[in-house]
Amino acid sequence: MSVAKLSLDEGLTALLRGDPQLTQDPYLFYRRLRDEAPVHRLGSLVFVSAHAEAKAAYLDTERFVNTPPEAVLSEEALSLLSDTEKQMYDELLEFERGYMSRIDGATHARVRSAVRPAFTARHMAGLEGRARQLTDELLDELSRQECPDMIELAYQLPLLVVTSMLGAPPEDADLLKRWGNRMFAPRQREGVSVQPEVIQRAKRAMMEYRAYVHELIANRRSQPRNELGAALRAAIESERLTQDELVATYLLILHAGHETTTNLIGNGLLALLEHRDQWTLLCSNPSLAPGAVEEAFRYDAPVQVALRTAAVDVTLNEIDIGVGTPLCVLIGSANRDPKAFSNPDDLDINRHPNAHLSLGRGVHFCLGAPLARLQGRIVFSTLARRFPGTELAMAPNELPRTTDVSMRALMSLPVKLRA
Repeated sequence: MSVAKLSLDEGLTALLRGDPQLTQDPYLFYRRLRDEAPVHRLGSLVFVSAHAEAKAAYLDTERFVNTPPEAVLSEEALSLLSDTEKQMYDELLEFERGYMSRIDGATHARVRSAVRPAFTARHMAGLEGRARQLTDELLDELSRQECPDMIELAYQLPLLVVTSMLGAPPEDADLLKRWGNRMFAPRQREGVSVQPEVIQRAKRAMMEYRAYVHELIANRRSQPRNELGAALRAAIESERLTQDELVATYLLILHAGHETTTNLIGNGLLALLEHRDQWTLLCSNPSLAPGAVEEAFRYDAPVQVALRTAAVDVTLNEIDIGVGTPLCVLIGSANRDPKAFSNPDDLDINRHPNAHLSLGRGVHFCLGAPLARLQGRIVFSTLARRFPGTELAMAPNELPRTTDVSMRALMSLPVKLRA
């Protein structure tokens, strides 16, 4: 059945199940959802697809709070786990409750304030030279290949930059990423079967990662640097952070700071190379890269869904939402709302203003936004300057993508690098 013939409930169900028919390009369906039901209920979930309502859900922290991680595996999935493995799963969820993105109020403010010094404009300026060097080195290596995959650049650059911020040696980057992937794995397909060995690997990864961070902090105390690690060490020493909050914050910054930027660069490069007029404009004036980054965030958002929970009974766009109801804020849809953006399906690197919601709003505005913007700007401007003749080596609709509704991620982006 074509997407146009699906009912709204069928379309949303297909999205949640990761149906490639919907996840490959969800924007046509999002348009129908905004037009017909900008706030829509499907079972116990409420989906928010319009810009105004999505922005309201971000800003109204009294009525809409962060969704805490719960034991959301199905009964079938839980039945596959032994009592020991169920305890492991509970421990993983408890660890996740320490993520800055999962907490609200005074606790959130305390944890965020401990991390904020590492993301100042001065610190970002200090990282720029290293990020430019890494970008040039990665492009030098890729340019030797006949058909290089730009996802390699999009993957390696953020991983090396954020690892450096954490104060870890570059040779440990892949190890840290592997631990992070294993710890997040049990929540990749919530509500469906998860094999016991996935839980076991996640628990082992959590223990190894925790030990690594504690050792890293201890070893670096005698070598203070202007980095995230220094800010977090100071927070531990002043007792503004607990040890578990420290480890959770390290992991969140590693995983979110890497994966989101990888998707920003991959999706943004694809959009620019598809829209040759915009790519030509950027190549003629690489100083337009900051606008290209903001438009990449809007046009094909790296994170497509944000979760909130109704803290009180509330009515949104004539839909009654009871306390405890989960809200799925469809960022990708809100960013294409014609009520907020003119010609929303067009890529325009000169778009101004650009009130996209890809970095959130209010107290939970993405703390790592300056870092993601810095890396996106460097990659787009460097590629435009060094290889203005770059072309896609595969049709856009043939490029492999993940089928996760919450993350918009290319698995490969082969190109022909040309000066």
